[in-house]
Amino acid sequence: MDLGRFETHLLRVLRQRFGDDVALHAGPPFTAPTTGARAEVFVHAARFADLGGRTAEGARVGRQPLQVPPGASGFTEERPGTLDLEVTCVGPQAWQAQWLAGTVAPLLLHALETLRPPLLTDPSDPDLSLRFTDHRAFVHACESSRQDADGVAVHQVRVTLRLEGFLHARLARPGGLPRDTVYALETPRVTLHGAPDLEHQRVELRNETGFTVDLAGWILRDGRRRPSRYAFPSPCLVGDGRTLTLWAGRGQDDPANLHWGRRRPPWADPGAVAILVDPDGVERARAIWPPSPVAVPAGHPSPPIPG
Repeated sequence: MDLGRFETHLLRVLRQRFGDDVALHAGPPFTAPTTGARAEVFVHAARFADLGGRTAEGARVGRQPLQVPPGASGFTEERPGTLDLEVTCVGPQAWQAQWLAGTVAPLLLHALETLRPPLLTDPSDPDLSLRFTDHRAFVHACESSRQDADGVAVHQVRVTLRLEGFLHARLARPGGLPRDTVYALETPRVTLHGAPDLEHQRVELRNETGFTVDLAGWILRDGRRRPSRYAFPSPCLVGDGRTLTLWAGRGQDDPANLHWGRRRPPWADPGAVAILVDPDGVERARAIWPPSPVAVPAGHPSPPIPG
């Protein structure tokens, strides 16, 4: 959520009131001023808190179906919540910081009470939006402190303005909102190298996603009616641009090579299939061994099975 829009609006209000007499900043005062010679105000949209889907009276809110022509659907939901804005007033003397806070607080309360619900998401997509609506503003907390910056006393008064209202979510898409999986963008490219003998059968998984992929919980299976399955270990990290090879037979595993430990060749016949399934149970890729002869690699064959 772009809570910075609250900061921008309130700074604009303060600039109209103070001009250049007060230094105005968005965000929290990470460090104390170096001199403390000039009055400063920091406006920070600090946090949003959801109230668990219940109003102050204890009523539970629910989602409502949404139909958006032509052919789009989704839902709307108004969840109660609070938004805290921390306003820190800084001055060289305590009375100046307190006077500044006393001037700023009611000014900003008025600005928040009369503010139309701002759009907190990308304005170019009206059907994916969040707004903070039906809000009321009040002073939630106020505290004073003194700091020393390079031997100069700096006084601060922090006022927390709280907004109670509803986060209005509107989510719609053509054809509705079908369930997707987080693994869709993590799928490596799968290549099956079948062979008449078990020793050279392998599946290569090439990561071309642009980031490291963890295949822990993924399954590779053959295409038989009652398929055999290989579960990738945890963790199973494949860096971008790297290839992980799963050998059908036995051998010593290393970061680039895993071994299924099969006693019989799963991909000996032309048209054999290797299927990659994500942890949600969704098929993500499949590869078929073509009937053309397959060259035996000179790289990393599995050792023959004794006996």
